[in-house]
Amino acid sequence: MGAGVQQDVATVRAIYDAFNRRDLAAIRPHVAPHAELHGGPTERIADTGHPYRGLDGLQRYFADVARVWTDLRARPEDYRATPGSVVVFGRLTGTHEGQRIDRRIVWTWRLEDGRVTSLSVSDVGGQAPAP
Repeated sequence: MGAGVQQDVATVRAIYDAFNRRDLAAIRPHVAPHAELHGGPTERIADTGHPYRGLDGLQRYFADVARVWTDLRARPEDYRATPGSVVVFGRLTGTHEGQRIDRRIVWTWRLEDGRVTSLSVSDVGGQAPAP
């Protein structure tokens, strides 16, 4: 794995760690101003109707996480990377309106110059609450 790919994986790992601590300030430096977050249970439950865009979108995403989840944890298990892309297989666990969820998730990260430009979250199975 080349140095650029290793750095991209390290960036994504740092974001998961900061997300699980709800440390938005630690995530911001890793995200490009024009980045987009697509999909996932939070977007579906919050019923935003559109992806979260830019640093303001990242802040809205964190607000939606706090609003719709009692707790939420990303649990990455397997990282696969090529230059500019990191695909992570894992689980998303949490509680929404008293219902415990455990979903299998595939996160697809795109990075440029060490910063995230897009994240697509694909929910691939398990049980989850209705929107």
